[in-house]
This record gives sequence, structure tokens and C-alpha cells, in this order.
Amino acid sequence: MGDMFTVSLEFELETDDTEGSSHEEVDGKEAVNTNTYLKISKSNAQRYIKDEYSGDEQERLNILIDEILDQLELSGEEDDDDFNMSIFDEYLDITNGFEKNLIKVLHADYLSYFTYDNIDFLADKVKEHMPNFYNKWWKLLKFELDATLKRGIEFSPLTYMDGINESIELINDFYEDFDKQDYWYMSDRTGIHINIGLKEQKNWNILKGFLMISDEGEKSFTFKDMEWRKKSLYSQTFLPRLKKDIEGERERVMNHSQFQDLKKLEDFFGKYILDSLEKHGYKNYGFNLTRIKNYNYVEFRYPGGKISKDVLINKVYYFAYIVYLMTEDKYKRREYLKKVYKFIDNL
Repeated sequence: MGDMFTVSLEFELETDDTEGSSHEEVDGKEAVNTNTYLKISKSNAQRYIKDEYSGDEQERLNILIDEILDQLELSGEEDDDDFNMSIFDEYLDITNGFEKNLIKVLHADYLSYFTYDNIDFLADKVKEHMPNFYNKWWKLLKFELDATLKRGIEFSPLTYMDGINESIELINDFYEDFDKQDYWYMSDRTGIHINIGLKEQKNWNILKGFLMISDEGEKSFTFKDMEWRKKSLYSQTFLPRLKKDIEGERERVMNHSQFQDLKKLEDFFGKYILDSLEKHGYKNYGFNLTRIKNYNYVEFRYPGGKISKDVLINKVYYFAYIVYLMTEDKYKRREYLKKVYKFIDNL
């Protein structure tokens, strides 16, 4: 059954090594300069927009990118981080939803490239301290900097792995080397995102996923053996936020929801949930469904911190189960209908 899934794992690690994090050259390679940063940032941001928008809206957002990058270029303050950071702060204060996330993409690039971390240097450190894992998998991996980390690296497969078994193999190889070294470590800042999709195109029942996933309360299965992740800003439970949104516009929800027709009800709340996620910023929540429409997968952002191999493997299986029940109408249907009726009754 595991062969029906596609899987991608995003690993984040930190190190206390400060070599290569200054303005000096690292292994003969110069630190990234302003012009390089501007080109890379614009390219990353445009790719981010293209995933979501087209036409006039895409053009409007491209103008916003140029406006921000022009201010950075005109400032001429390559070493004045406080001044340049204030440019981002001003825009973040007046934007919401997708625009705010777009500016965060630019912001993350700024932090990455202007801390002068050298990605090649850090990737070589993965090779040095985790040689067996690196030698087996490096051709399939991409290495990136992550501005949310103290001094760290993120790596993930270039393409999706074929089935559950291959992802378990990668996890086993990773921990085989990781547990033997002390250069890289996991902290309360690091996460391991699990992206799970399907090889076939399916209809996704978003409402079913939200009602069936166990990520609320003291005994939530999602946070089992990693309870500390409940406090993370990047793995919050979205259902309480969703309920507040519904309470805030109860009349519109009640008028537009076809409570007597289950399919129309699911369609309405599926779109409502996605719109709400975009509005509040999906990167703050553990259950990211925004990739379903264009990419046929879900990102689970819950795992993180000092997580063991066995716990991570259990989470892969659990999240695959969630994907399966979202895309198989008859699976767990009786349990789902009870939750739907309770959900509607509470409205």
C-alpha cells in the first residue's frame, strides 16, 4: 500500500561552528555581494508568486518585489543590517496574507545571504560528519540555508521519493550517521517537514482531514513523543484559529453553507479552510494544505526538535494515514460523519 504515496522529507540541522560565517572568504569563495543577493531574491520571489498567481495579480506582486529590492539597492548600506531590516519591517506591518508571506521570502533570503553563510562550506560539513548518508544520497538532495536557524542548513530530496519504503530507508541512513557525530544537532529551532502526496490524482476532502487529524488536546497523537512542538510558532494547531474565523463571520458561513448536502458542505469548508490558511500564513501551522491544488500533496510541519528515528518513522506512517483518509471517501466514513455532525452542531 505504501507504493501509492510520494514522500519528501526536509531536514534542518544546526551547528556551533562559526567558521565561514564572516565577511571573509571561505575556501577561496567570496561572500555573496549585494547584486548577487538582489538577483537571487528576485528569482526566488517570482517563482513563489508563479506557484500561486497569474495575470494582473502576478504583475502587481512583481511590482511590489521591485519596490522593496530597489529600496535595498538604493540604501547602499550593505553592512547596515538594522537599517535594511527596517525596510522589511515597514512592509510587513502593512501587508497581510500572501503579500506578507512573499515579503517573508525576500526577508529570509536577505538574512541568509547577508549573514555570509557559505552553503558549499556547510554542505561539505554534512559530507565530512555524515559520510555514509551523504555518499549514498547527495545526488538526490538539495542543500539550502534557512534564516530561522541560528547557524544551520536545510536539505531535502530534489524530487519526491517513490513510496513509503524509500523514505524510511533515507531516515534510517540519516540517523545511522547522525547519532555517531556531534557536529550537527537538532534544537528547538529545527524541524523535519514531511510532505506526502499521491501518485494518482485524487479528490481531497480537506474538511475530513481537519476533523480527523489528532492535533488538539493533551492526548493528541500528532504530538505524541514530541509534546514540546505544541509550543513552536511553526507547528500550531489550526482548528482553534478556524473556529474563531467562523465565529467572526457566522452569518456569512450559515447563509452559504448547504448543511443538508454533505458534498456542498465539504466544498464550502474546503475552500474556507484554504482561504483562512492563506490569510493567517500557513507557515505558522503544522497542517499545510495549500499545496494540494497545484501539487497533489500535503506538508506536515509538526515534527521538530530533538526527535528520534523511531518517532519520525511513526509520524511518516501516521501522516500517510491522514492523506489516505482524505482521499478515500469510504475509509473511516462513519467516524468522520460523527465528527461532521458535531462540528455543524457546534456552529
